[in-house]
Amino acid sequence: NARHRHGAAPLSALRRAGIRVGLGTDSVASVGRLDCFAEARAARDLGGLSAEAAVALATLEGARALGLEEDTGSLTPGKWGDVVAVAAGARAAGPHRSPAEAVLGAGPGGVRLTVLGGRVVYRRETPLDPLPGGSVR
Repeated sequence: NARHRHGAAPLSALRRAGIRVGLGTDSVASVGRLDCFAEARAARDLGGLSAEAAVALATLEGARALGLEEDTGSLTPGKWGDVVAVAAGARAAGPHRSPAEAVLGAGPGGVRLTVLGGRVVYRRETPLDPLPGGSVR
């Protein structure tokens, strides 16, 4: 919306009204880079959301908005088994930072594994990120 000068989406009002809301990207022709992490961060800022609520908009809440919450959106037995694993790194996952904040901060470059329907469709082979004190995540 902002890039096209359509104004900010009334995210908080939509959610208060009980309207199902999810996140997504448009096309590279209109937004440049397809980055769901940036979309979630923008929604967090726009709606005054916690990091956890922003991640939920990109996962289970997005599935609900599409009517697919029985099939996807969370890691639950019987669902499709879709998951994205990110390497947040030692700095991003500091002692006072929630896992959801670390995920939002990881960005597309932090994606290490994508599984759709229980099948690995993307794997980025990289060394494990060391944590402070020399331990490995």
